[in-house]
Amino acid sequence: MSSLAWELTFPEKRQSTLGRKKPCVTLSLTSDAGGIERFSIPVSVGRKVQSLEREGAFHPDSRAEFIYELTRIQESLIRSRIETLICRRDYSSYALREKLRLDGYFSSVVKESVERAVKVGLVDDARYADSYVRAKVSQGWGAIRIERELERKGLSTSLLEGWPQSYLSVASQKEKALSLARRKRLTGKNDYERIVRFLASKGYSFELCSSAAKQVLAESAQAKT
Repeated sequence: MSSLAWELTFPEKRQSTLGRKKPCVTLSLTSDAGGIERFSIPVSVGRKVQSLEREGAFHPDSRAEFIYELTRIQESLIRSRIETLICRRDYSSYALREKLRLDGYFSSVVKESVERAVKVGLVDDARYADSYVRAKVSQGWGAIRIERELERKGLSTSLLEGWPQSYLSVASQKEKALSLARRKRLTGKNDYERIVRFLASKGYSFELCSSAAKQVLAESAQAKT
């Protein structure tokens, strides 16, 4: 009969979060097959294992059986975790995977669970991208910045039907860039460069940035005459 032992070490109640990663339970597993191994698992999973142990419902006899039972517990709890997160706000599949990974769930459990959420419609990258882009357009973002941020979020503009024309017409981009440029206070020193840099940070093309800057400076010069 194989030797199997495990120990759960819970984080201190006041333990700070490291970056975005939540404090996890350290699981020390000793077996003939794997020697001494350490895993980080979500606190909710650790508590469930502890509860099942007390009830006499968690008694694996081998490393393989232990990992199987631990995976089943994670699969059960991660479903509730996903539903809770989705109820609070919408997520892209990439953002949800990252969130669950930082929670401490096994990568295989995260992958399968997110795929299931996509399949049943809880997660929809096209819907998320459309909502995200419309919000950023209303905030005055240009196409370049939107595309850059979508890529950072693991999303592609191919998810957006009619991008960019359906979201940002040439006329609307010119109007918005000019409106933003007019808000900049002119000092008489490097005003053109300052306006161009400001609009570029919003994600507008150099052509639009330059055109808006020139028009604002021309309007200012005309007002002084």
